[in-house]
Amino acid sequence: MNNREMVFYFDESFHDRKLTFKNHTFNAFLDTSSDLYTFASIGTYTDMNDDLISKYSAIEAKIKENLNMLEDKELKATTFKKKNFTYGIASFNPHCLDLYLNLFKLLNESNILFQIGMISKTELIVTRLFKMISVPLFVNAEILIYTITKFLVLHKHMDTFAAFFLNEKSANMVIKHLKELVSTSIRVKKDHKRTVDEVDRLNELLETLDRITIKNGKINKDWNYNIQFEALILYTNEFTKLNKINLIIDREQSSYDSANKYKFLSINQADSFIDIGIRIVDMFVTFFGRLAKSTQIAFEEQVIHTLDDLNNIDYSEKRYFSAKWFDLNANQFECYKLLGSLISRQYKSYWAFFSLNYRDHMIVIQCLINYIAMYDTLECFNKDYKYHTERMNSLMCIEMNKFFKSL
Repeated sequence: MNNREMVFYFDESFHDRKLTFKNHTFNAFLDTSSDLYTFASIGTYTDMNDDLISKYSAIEAKIKENLNMLEDKELKATTFKKKNFTYGIASFNPHCLDLYLNLFKLLNESNILFQIGMISKTELIVTRLFKMISVPLFVNAEILIYTITKFLVLHKHMDTFAAFFLNEKSANMVIKHLKELVSTSIRVKKDHKRTVDEVDRLNELLETLDRITIKNGKINKDWNYNIQFEALILYTNEFTKLNKINLIIDREQSSYDSANKYKFLSINQADSFIDIGIRIVDMFVTFFGRLAKSTQIAFEEQVIHTLDDLNNIDYSEKRYFSAKWFDLNANQFECYKLLGSLISRQYKSYWAFFSLNYRDHMIVIQCLINYIAMYDTLECFNKDYKYHTERMNSLMCIEMNKFFKSL
């Protein structure tokens, strides 16, 4: 285990301070939000940190000059509009691409350590539901949480989400709506080839829901500020001691208070306008948060306001990434290659990519990056252009099945 001091910068994306339900909508599904709370930490040895900061400062200065930004203006991830992520790196404008191309080069050259975490907000409230119910001993609770979360993220049935936010008898109403939604889904999906495997799992889910015992009590919707730091500790315990880490957090009092429960060497809040390290991790975490949001949009079904809406969904055709995700120029391809090199170094770490039970969109992002990065040249990549969507779909299915079997 290493005894050198380290500094880790921490930031988050799509952080809803409270999970709410207003205007018949769960706030995680608003256009300005995402179901995936994304957090990231970037770390380096303290004696190497100045070099990282200096080199990123030079990158920043160049981008600001190209954007005609005043020196006293801050270059943030939100400087680049979210439409840049519609098709991943393929839709980056030249300035956004220049920034991330140089950032990923720098992070590769600097041998930084990093953790990315993605936690489904739907899974958080489903997990809290499980404190209000008892499941049979023969039921794998992790698989059940995963199955319910995936089902709700896919269909976004607002009557079921509304039940989570009732003051009394929340659990009873959630299970009632879930049963109705699952039963209707089985009926409308059973005759479609694409959904055969899903129908089998839904039948198993329905049988399990019938065996659940419901307790009294309200489901807690407050944000849990401990998860991200417990995740970071799991990761850093693989290579160093907690009392060797100086943690710097983008200014957020609740996160700071939570971090102080743990015995880091030091913990400080910093303003991104002043601290360049925070700006680096801001760019990094926003990249993954927005990429995850775009992959969700790429595969989402329509929102289910009433059960009748299930009859209006076309289940006959498979859903694929648009070919536009793979329409890359030389620099966009190089950006994926650099990103692939960066994340491949982290695969020997068990906790570098953190999630709870629902991991689908983390898997989608890893598959996308690894698939494109495995090609040696853009020429080879373009020769296979017509096969990309089908191959990506197969790769995602394989990796998701592997993860499901590991639960």
